[in-house]
Amino acid sequence: MKNLLFKLFSGNIVVAGSSFVSSIILLRSLGIDGYGQYVTLLALLTTVNALTRFPSWQGLIKHSNLDGLENVFGMALILEGFLGILGSVVLIILTKIMTIDVPLYFYCIPFIYFRNTTQFPLIYRENYGLYAIITSSGAIFRLFSFFILSFNFDQVGQYILFYMLSICIEESLFLYLSIKNIKPAFNRYDFNFIKNNSRLFYSLYVNASIKSLYRGGDLLLVNYLFGDSTTGAFKLIKNSGILFQIIIDPFYQYYYRKDVVNSSNGENWKLPISNGLTLFGYAGVNLIGLMILKFVYKQPSDQIVYFLVFNVGFLIQFFTLRLQGILIANGEDFFFTKALLWAVTGYLIAIIISPYTSLIILYLSWPIFYAIWAFIIIKRNANYKNIMI
Repeated sequence: MKNLLFKLFSGNIVVAGSSFVSSIILLRSLGIDGYGQYVTLLALLTTVNALTRFPSWQGLIKHSNLDGLENVFGMALILEGFLGILGSVVLIILTKIMTIDVPLYFYCIPFIYFRNTTQFPLIYRENYGLYAIITSSGAIFRLFSFFILSFNFDQVGQYILFYMLSICIEESLFLYLSIKNIKPAFNRYDFNFIKNNSRLFYSLYVNASIKSLYRGGDLLLVNYLFGDSTTGAFKLIKNSGILFQIIIDPFYQYYYRKDVVNSSNGENWKLPISNGLTLFGYAGVNLIGLMILKFVYKQPSDQIVYFLVFNVGFLIQFFTLRLQGILIANGEDFFFTKALLWAVTGYLIAIIISPYTSLIILYLSWPIFYAIWAFIIIKRNANYKNIMI
């Protein structure tokens, strides 16, 4: 367990830390307006990927103990290729509708994103260390590229190009290792892979589409309502949660399967981290975030209030994150989707009304999201009452 957690922590720390430092470099080079343009383009890309893809590796795991895995894997790769083309087409249509001027290479990014399938062999063989190395390589490449660009370049398109190159590096490594571990058979198609997992894929697609509303769609909405400057500030404050995720995610990834098994067997489960450590990490995130705000703004009085209000959402998130595994174990994945939909609806409504009320409502939207989600999930899941912290 300690070895696995160390690998997960290491990968998360490198990726999250590199991404956080990269955002600071972008702020210094592009300014708050340019940074807002950059994150808006990535938000558009994230939203399109979510609407045109689904986590096919979860369907592959269901076939991992069956014969013909090579056929299924080959079918999944072909499917990813078609979905990539669809994603590029949708991206072209949306940029034209939104009258966003982007370089042509930006449209290629959805097509090269095969990770939904190619990550399967590493997850299947529980090679999390190698998985962490691959994801870290792209993040480190972005960090050094942005650092070098910051000396002479201040155009958003130049940074998008190197973002695309970092994705190419990660995807090439994932594809090479996936084919090395499981040789896909492209001459024999297994259409039962889609048929037998239709309910799973539908559930995953709906979940991914809903999540895209707060993992990209929200920034597009903020940009439409407030413009580039507020979008950049909103994303900067939202990025502070990356540090808190470093504490949460490794434990969530490791205990996810155990939660599902234990809940299926009627056993209670408990969080592996104490309240004290959680609050200590939360306080540390707030301190670092306030230092960043002081670096970006000369007099960040309002931004400090927004930051502290926004970060309450991450504190609520910690105590409810693992409940997804319990619901899925009880066959209530669609209820989880319903809860997520209600939470996202409240989140987006808060953003929509913020221009007509107060800007603090915009930053209060994140705690509102997790408060609604937590209330519905806890009310549904009686096992939560038995958690030992």
